Amino acid sequence: MKKFIFLPIAALAIGLAACDANDDSKGIPVVNPELAAFSPDDLTLVATDASQAVINLGELNNAGENVQVCRAEAKNWPAGYEYSAVMQLSKTEDFANFAELPVTVNEDSVFCVSPAEWEEAYVKVISKNPKAQANYVRFAVSAKKTSGKATELIRLGGENRYYGTTTVNVQPYPTDYFIAESYTFNVIYADGTTEAVAFMHDDTDVYDNPEFKALVNFNGDLSWTITCPGDPASSSVLSYFPEVANAENGKLVNEGSAGRLEGFYGPHTVAINMETLDYSITLAIEELYTPGNSNGWNQLNSQRLTTTDYINYHGMAHLDGEFKFSSAPNWDGVNYGSTGVEGELTNDGGAGNLNAGANGLYWAYVNLVDMKYTLTPVTAVGAIGAFNDWSASANFTPSEDFLVWTGEVTFKEGNSEWKIRCNDAWDLSFGGDPNELGWDNAPNLNSPAEAGTYIVTVDFSDIYYTVTCEKK
Repeated sequence: MKKFIFLPIAALAIGLAACDANDDSKGIPVVNPELAAFSPDDLTLVATDASQAVINLGELNNAGENVQVCRAEAKNWPAGYEYSAVMQLSKTEDFANFAELPVTVNEDSVFCVSPAEWEEAYVKVISKNPKAQANYVRFAVSAKKTSGKATELIRLGGENRYYGTTTVNVQPYPTDYFIAESYTFNVIYADGTTEAVAFMHDDTDVYDNPEFKALVNFNGDLSWTITCPGDPASSSVLSYFPEVANAENGKLVNEGSAGRLEGFYGPHTVAINMETLDYSITLAIEELYTPGNSNGWNQLNSQRLTTTDYINYHGMAHLDGEFKFSSAPNWDGVNYGSTGVEGELTNDGGAGNLNAGANGLYWAYVNLVDMKYTLTPVTAVGAIGAFNDWSASANFTPSEDFLVWTGEVTFKEGNSEWKIRCNDAWDLSFGGDPNELGWDNAPNLNSPAEAGTYIVTVDFSDIYYTVTCEKK
């Protein structure tokens, strides 16, 4: 017979936690009596046969039956008390995120849970994916005694003691829609040439995030479809078409004609939601502006983030508290605000502002596929190189808006190499062309031909960052 595993608890911590209740008829607290001759270790939860197979929530719900998870077995169980329990459900073994479900206990001491309530919790903490997955469960168990209007609850082993920690295989309710792991955007141009572009997706389950994006560099009049693998057993392919053939946004359908676009050139983002079957084809965003408190909420006065793939955007920005990312030099474009979760973006026009915190310079990163962003405070900018044996940064002094940093560097005789770096670390450094500094593992800079002390100025105010050296 399979037994559930107890969580390890130090022996000295084992005890009975008494929860006082009120006698409603008299308003006098009821003092819980001792549970004579009973130890928390005297209770064991034994798996039922049903819980050792796949628990099919939909079938149980249709049959009007509860999930029979386990049966309580106890030595010296005190007379007059019954079991009371709450089940915790989690996707991970550490129960970092869990849902609590009420438990009913039948006459055979079997702990039962409603399949409908399990399904609701499953979608909340496990996934919306309809495939069977492992669920971690555990139980907080109490001894319960009711006398008149007064109820005693005694948590066995204290508030940190859980029974029956194990995994069960659960088949959730089926969905009325299908989402594949991958999709392809298929293009046929007027001259007969073709192109197939894979959609991108983050590392979450496709049912939990049904949004996919593709970057397509169009080249004239074209027709398009979207395809994906169907049932793996049959090696089938599913095709999707626009509901309206020549629309740049709308709904996808499984039967119809290929979409048509006329005069389409340059990079565009194709976004699809395979739960709602919405799609959109929009001109790819060239730059992101950073309007906010630091620039009077004026895009043209803000710093811009640049991209090479129309997905990832990077750049320096002077921020002071609230701000937003914006796709246009005004408010007519796509504006990205807060979802309420740190690091997440939404393009909902009514979304709240983002908040950088303290007034200063930040290295901003945005991913428009994952809709994520990070802000790294830049508290130091300096030079390092052969002139100081690459030992430490010679840090500079910032301007009032933190966009221009100036300092002195004494370069040695001969052509030697150096770099600009931030925060006295190599996580963010700049080099390459001094008139268009690169940051992604850029080559070293060359020092001035003539040795001596120079005023070095690093300018992050424009979209192309520069460094100049003027001999003192």
